[in-house]
Amino acid sequence: MSTRIFHSLKEAASAIQPRSVAIGNFDGVHRGHAALLRKAAGGPSPSVALTFEPHPAEFFGRTIERLTSPERKLTLIGRSGVDGVIVLPFDEALASMTPEDFADLLRDELAPEHIWVGAGFRFGRGRSGDSRRLKELMERRGTVVHVMRSVTRNGEPVSSSRIRAILKAGDVETAALLLGRAHELEGTVVRGLGHGTMLGFPTINISTSMLIPGPGVYAGFVHLEEECWPAAISVGRRQTIMDDGQLLLEAHILDYSGDLYGVTVSVSFLYRLRNQQKFATEEELVEKIRDDVKRVRTLLIEEELHEETNH
Repeated sequence: MSTRIFHSLKEAASAIQPRSVAIGNFDGVHRGHAALLRKAAGGPSPSVALTFEPHPAEFFGRTIERLTSPERKLTLIGRSGVDGVIVLPFDEALASMTPEDFADLLRDELAPEHIWVGAGFRFGRGRSGDSRRLKELMERRGTVVHVMRSVTRNGEPVSSSRIRAILKAGDVETAALLLGRAHELEGTVVRGLGHGTMLGFPTINISTSMLIPGPGVYAGFVHLEEECWPAAISVGRRQTIMDDGQLLLEAHILDYSGDLYGVTVSVSFLYRLRNQQKFATEEELVEKIRDDVKRVRTLLIEEELHEETNH
């Protein structure tokens, strides 16, 4: 049964009367988020996750490169075992609430028995409330607040900001360890210059507002509806006077032919193959791309077949 989605506290309260609530932005739904959500799901039932759209940083005009799209985030939260997700609109009214106002809202609309938050949770106007303040306010209203310690790896907390920094450095394999899965982004296929086709390796050009890993060549997958295709993925900046500082995302899909212009696709990054580099001749570039494709085939097709054979 799919997780139910609610767009107000009242809607959730009337539909399932949640007794256990996990609160957070949950961008990336990484290992730390997953641990928090499982705690809520394992508490008094029914349970819900409470999150916000747009992301509060976006509401205040800051640019944030998301690790997950809003839709993907809901899907991943649903896998944690909670009975529902409340997507609370982050608007002027919510942004202007004092910590006391927000605590009253939770108590009056949801009346949960238990609330779960991370140690770094902030709420209320100007982020003036923290997890300790929430605990004080809610427990005097009869709700037990559980403040979960950060999940750590290599002595550092697992956090969305840390994962963003790791991805920007191109370390997709370490990011996957913190996320609990490969980093995946969504975008729309747009027209490029056709350079890849001229070289014999046609690519799709993908436009996205989500976080693109740092410049480099990667092995990964392009997801087309229910199909999953191995791909050599290139991330780089325009090497012309037109360079606007934006990263360009291209993917050569192995053994695929077809027109994908205007199609929404997902791209997952499994391995970093090499840095971006300049070549003295077109022949050298073609030879390097041929080597990249061979490595992708080895990593994502031949090794997978070998594992299947040995099982």
